[in-house]
Amino acid sequence: MSATSPAFPVNAFQHGSGPAAAYFQSTNQSIPNSVQTVVNFQTKEFDTDNAFNASTGVFQPKVSGIYQINAAVQGAFSVGQALLSIFKNGTILKRGCESASGFNSVIVSSLVALNGNDYIEIKVFQASGGAVNTTAGSSVTYFNAAWIRGL
Repeated sequence: MSATSPAFPVNAFQHGSGPAAAYFQSTNQSIPNSVQTVVNFQTKEFDTDNAFNASTGVFQPKVSGIYQINAAVQGAFSVGQALLSIFKNGTILKRGCESASGFNSVIVSSLVALNGNDYIEIKVFQASGGAVNTTAGSSVTYFNAAWIRGL
């Protein structure tokens, strides 16, 4: 690139903004054995467009676009026995696994295209042989999503 040309063409960027939300779990949740379970994120940090329903665990932004979706759940999971997944419109889209941190955390993160009618749920699955409690807290069991750009 020359000193007079930009690294990216000016029209390559789409200007604007969209929804962003961040929630965390403030009350421990019992996760049954071998059942995909919607994670409860009860406490709002921010939600610019009220796109997340804390009573159902559904994130449904009305602005179409590409969204960065992140979630983490910490709990008394057996090593290698827990999965955290992003569900789009009721179907599994992306799956994360237990972190290597030794803190019994499962994490998932992905870019997801949403059309304004699509919805996201975060579900955890564990197969320890019995119910397991999550660990509530803003730094360990959380969900956040942000609009990155239009479709």
